[in-house]
Amino acid sequence: MTPPTTTATVTARDVRAAVIYVVAVLVLFLAGISDDPLLGVLLTDGPLWPGTVSLVLMLVCAAVTAFRTARPVVLLAFVVPVALAELFLGTQTSAYLLIVEALWAPVARGSWRLARATTIVGVVVAVILGAVFLAAGVVSLPWTTAAVVAGLIIVVVVFTPLAWAWEVRHHRMAQEAAENLAVAEHALAGERAAREVEADRLRIAHDLHDVVAGHLSAVTLHTSLAAELEDEEARDRSLETARGSAEAALHDLRSVIDVLSRSGSGEEPGGSPGGGTAQTTLSWDILRRRLGEDATVEITEEVDEVPVGVRTTMLHIAAEAVTNANRHGETPRSLQVGVEDGEMIMRCVNALATIPPASSSAPTLGLRTMSNRAAMVSGTVQAGPTGEPGEELWTVSARLPVNPDTLEDGD
Repeated sequence: MTPPTTTATVTARDVRAAVIYVVAVLVLFLAGISDDPLLGVLLTDGPLWPGTVSLVLMLVCAAVTAFRTARPVVLLAFVVPVALAELFLGTQTSAYLLIVEALWAPVARGSWRLARATTIVGVVVAVILGAVFLAAGVVSLPWTTAAVVAGLIIVVVVFTPLAWAWEVRHHRMAQEAAENLAVAEHALAGERAAREVEADRLRIAHDLHDVVAGHLSAVTLHTSLAAELEDEEARDRSLETARGSAEAALHDLRSVIDVLSRSGSGEEPGGSPGGGTAQTTLSWDILRRRLGEDATVEITEEVDEVPVGVRTTMLHIAAEAVTNANRHGETPRSLQVGVEDGEMIMRCVNALATIPPASSSAPTLGLRTMSNRAAMVSGTVQAGPTGEPGEELWTVSARLPVNPDTLEDGD
């Protein structure tokens, strides 16, 4: 555990505390409040040194208390033995007051090692004081009275400052832990916000890739087809489809730009509930038109009963599959979407002119996007060549559970 924070310099607060102790020593000396030396009663029959020497010793100890925060070990190493010597051989009662401070400061403000050492020293001091008090007290007092007096003095001078110091130490450490936790929570909140922004960017990138790229692929496909058609009516239909795809792409781009501009200004994006993603023009009918009139498209009625979150995810996966079928494949093309055994199933097939460079071990962006979307709702996506030699096909199949645990309705 981290020890309480200490400062290497003597603060003004510590100087004021030392001045108070100096004044207390002088007041007690001038008031004549003194006591017989504990060992003097047993050995010397009086103090070992005169009162002026005791005063100087206590004033020095009082001045040393200025290091109570900067160097609390000084109080333990100097004030405690000098104050004990004054109690045993001198007459100044201010020694009791200084022992209290000398035991309190190292525990409350020192390191863990110093705090434990001070506690041990305090126990030793208590034992010594108890033995000396009893030995000196029985000379003039009954042993029971001497024991009570010794116990009271030990509790007040030794155990009370130690217990108080440990309480202060634990309180300070708890406060520092709470402050560190608040800083960590603030940093975590900032990191979480950054991740949310990045997630929004990824969602927008997916929307652009799934929708706008599909529209533009349809434009390319149908304009190229129109240039090759001799039938004027068929050519007009192909150009009309290309124009519709271009308008849809423009609409989706404007929607994405609206989300970005309003998010940057802190406003709620209009037309996009929750302000998270752009509202695109993607639908099953659009996928049907993208594949063209020669494609086989089957969308069962059960699809409309699937929760909107799963249905939307499958729509994006199918859009990517259709885009790849138009871009890399040839006719015939087909798209089948339905529900079977609690799963929404999609299968997109196209003739394979040349094997795409992607594989299951090194998927392209489109395959990664489809796999990531499926994984978000506990689904799977598989893509690869199928069919007999000479009639190679490229098949993309997706399976999404109708009620996945990882998806909330309305996502």
